[in-house]
Amino acid sequence: MEHSSFKDRRQGLFSAAFALFAVTLVLWGCQRAQPKHEDDSVPVHGTYKIFYKSRAGTELVRESYTPEHEDFEGILRELLSAFRKPLKSDEVSVLPAEVKINSTTIGISELDVDFSSEYLSLTSVDEVLLRAGLSRTLLQMPGVDMIRFTVDSQPLSKNGELIGPMTADTFIIPYGNAINSYRYIEIPLYFSNETGDKVVLEMRNIYYSTNLITERLVAEQIIDGPQNGNLQPVVDESVLVRSATIKNGICTIDFSASVNNVPAGSNAAPETVLYAFVNAICDACRDQGVTGVRFQIEGDSEVRFRSQVNLNQVFSRNGDLIEAISVENEGNAVIDIEAELPEEEVQRRLEPVSEAVSENRSENSIESGSESGN
Repeated sequence: MEHSSFKDRRQGLFSAAFALFAVTLVLWGCQRAQPKHEDDSVPVHGTYKIFYKSRAGTELVRESYTPEHEDFEGILRELLSAFRKPLKSDEVSVLPAEVKINSTTIGISELDVDFSSEYLSLTSVDEVLLRAGLSRTLLQMPGVDMIRFTVDSQPLSKNGELIGPMTADTFIIPYGNAINSYRYIEIPLYFSNETGDKVVLEMRNIYYSTNLITERLVAEQIIDGPQNGNLQPVVDESVLVRSATIKNGICTIDFSASVNNVPAGSNAAPETVLYAFVNAICDACRDQGVTGVRFQIEGDSEVRFRSQVNLNQVFSRNGDLIEAISVENEGNAVIDIEAELPEEEVQRRLEPVSEAVSENRSENSIESGSESGN
């Protein structure tokens, strides 16, 4: 009897252990099955988001769509068909009628889309909106982690540089409720010259969501480094913006400790590094009354940046550190931005930025107010 009882208990323990293992396996499987992107992923019922642009052509909007097919190729055909034909009159496809999709090729975790040669005639705004809208639409498909674009089977390039595959992190679009508030603007950034003693203006076209804080956006774009090969980065790409706030005309930026690390191949002086951020933030946020920047490292301003510059102070915009450069104006005529008088030309070019930033602040205030009321 005792032997039988022991045997029964052993079998009971084995059954319980097996049941626990089975439950764990199911839970693990459920976790793996969770959508890879919370905002644009495919819900359980199979509803996708199709991205279009507003009638004004400056914003992306999205609409829900449930395909009838369940197989990959069938879903792909339906999504591309819906992508070409918005249902609402105030929405426009980001794929112009003259641009054709020659083919789509399925690879390992990758989807290749080949456009007709008319793609190369798109304006910068339309080109970015098309890439963003189609990427966000197709990245929802199961097993697709990246989208690669080609034109007549040739790799896509912009300004002489090859454009790699699009992923969920390619475009500056945070997840949240402000899906309809996208902007494509030109923002001022500064990087180091070759000798490291001056900063050089680089105007950058950015496609971003307006619920991003402008000062943080500017700082993170500087961290990403220059697009001009003649300029030097000022900080390492590993630097994180821990926080960015504006109060009483002063923007406070808190960096991670790696901001003290000198990036490879850069000889930018500590003062050059700091004023790359100061000048860019003051230029981009001037309509918010920003006149200076205060820095922190890991929440502490009672430190010296790279053991040289005391951070316990407010840094004001310094035009004397801006190196004269040649740029093209709207008429494609080359003009000079003088080192001693850079601000006038900078501010002239920043007028569209100021308007977008002001609208950004207004929208964020409204959104914040509605959130606090819920």
